Amino acid sequence: MEMHPPNVVHPAHMQQTVVQTAPPTQIVIAEGRPQDHFGCALFTCICCFWPTGIVALVFSCQVSQKLNDGDIAGARDSSSSANLWWKITLGIGIALWIIGVILIPVYFLVILPLAWVGSLGI
Repeated sequence: MEMHPPNVVHPAHMQQTVVQTAPPTQIVIAEGRPQDHFGCALFTCICCFWPTGIVALVFSCQVSQKLNDGDIAGARDSSSSANLWWKITLGIGIALWIIGVILIPVYFLVILPLAWVGSLGI
């Protein structure tokens, strides 16, 4: 039997630690072409409320112009503005339709008959 000094570690008792590192994860974010929202802007301009619909159309047309010029950030800004303005136009249009649906019957069924009765002196 072999004797080893007490402060010497026998090679059979040594443990090896293997450290493996994973390759770094790469995330690729591919951003697509910004939407121009032209269809929504045109629809709301024609069917809802044309003054703000024209603003939506102008911003919508600016998207493709800025992309052609290479201004990606400007195209994104115009796209978000066109999106905002066609939604505002849609909201105004819906509000006007609701007001019209309420006021037209009130006018013909309440106000006009009262004015007709008042003109007869009854």
